Amino acid sequence: MIQRPGRHRGPAKEPVQPPGPDAHPLAGTRLPEDVIVSWVREQLRDRLRRNNAALARELQDRDRRRHEHTAAPSADIEAEP
Repeated sequence: MIQRPGRHRGPAKEPVQPPGPDAHPLAGTRLPEDVIVSWVREQLRDRLRRNNAALARELQDRDRRRHEHTAAPSADIEAEP
């Protein structure tokens, strides 16, 4: 092959292997960085959902305990002769 000035052929690229059966579904033809970003985004979204649900339960429990605490002393005072 004749090399023309201004055209440089770099080293030959290795053929791209098809994704294996355990590959992430987004791994198709996207760049590895994009696949990593997508995977991390999914993981963070799932973690946020779990944490938000746990936080909501905790806040409900705290409010319920606070309500029971404020309601309990008045019941004791009324019960005394």
